[in-house]
Amino acid sequence: MLYCVNELAGTLAAFAIESKSGALLEMQYEALTPKGFGGNARAADLHITADGRFVYAFALDPVGRHLICAGQTDNVVGVYAIDPDGGALTHKHRTAVPANPSWVETLSLQRMS
Repeated sequence: MLYCVNELAGTLAAFAIESKSGALLEMQYEALTPKGFGGNARAADLHITADGRFVYAFALDPVGRHLICAGQTDNVVGVYAIDPDGGALTHKHRTAVPANPSWVETLSLQRMS
C-alpha cells in the first residue's frame, strides 16, 4: 500500500502497488477537511496508527491516542482525541502559538533515575 498526502489540495490518496509492474492502482481518495471548508488544508505529514488501522496527515502522539496539528495561518496548535474503534477525531484543546507554526513533532521521553 502506498499513501500520498497532496499538501496543497488537502487530500490523501491510497494506492495498491501491482507486484509485477509496480503500477499504482488508486484505492481511496479522501479530503482531509470537512465539507464546506473554505480554507487551505496544507497537510504535509503522514502517520499511521501503531495498530495500522488509521492514517492521518498530521502528527500523532507516541501511543496513537491523540492527533496534534498546527494551524499555520491561524497560529494555533490543536489536539484531537482519536476514537480507537472508528478513528473519528474529537477536538480536545486549541492554543495560540507564535506566528507561522508549520511542524509538530512528538517525543516519548523517559524519566531518568
